[in-house]
Amino acid sequence: MKERDITLDVTRALCIMWIVGYFHLADYVKDVFFHTYLFGQTSNYNTIGVLSTFTFLSGYFLKKYEINSIQDAILFYKKRIRRFWIPFFLSALILHVVTIAMHHPWFFSHWHFVSTVLGFSIFTPPALLPFGISAC
Repeated sequence: MKERDITLDVTRALCIMWIVGYFHLADYVKDVFFHTYLFGQTSNYNTIGVLSTFTFLSGYFLKKYEINSIQDAILFYKKRIRRFWIPFFLSALILHVVTIAMHHPWFFSHWHFVSTVLGFSIFTPPALLPFGISAC
């Protein structure tokens, strides 16, 4: 078996840093200089490229799994659900409880929460709001 190319891991880590430390940071900073110079139109194109690269590399790294039967596919998805969906569900549930308690519209309805945890929120607008941003 070939060794994994570390440059792809570094590239994916840099993508994560851009997405978390730059793209999402814009939702928390309300400084005009920051938004004008650091989050201008060019950064939107960069972010699309970074998100695309991250998504591609994430899929590329899944090639290590061989799926030759329905049982292999079921096992693969069981592992993915335990590793990704359960923590995602718990974080979304906590955010939904905070939404109700603070009357802040991160989730606009219970259906919006359900569609989010089932992966359909992209098809049920409006999009979720970032922390600290109000719909009013």
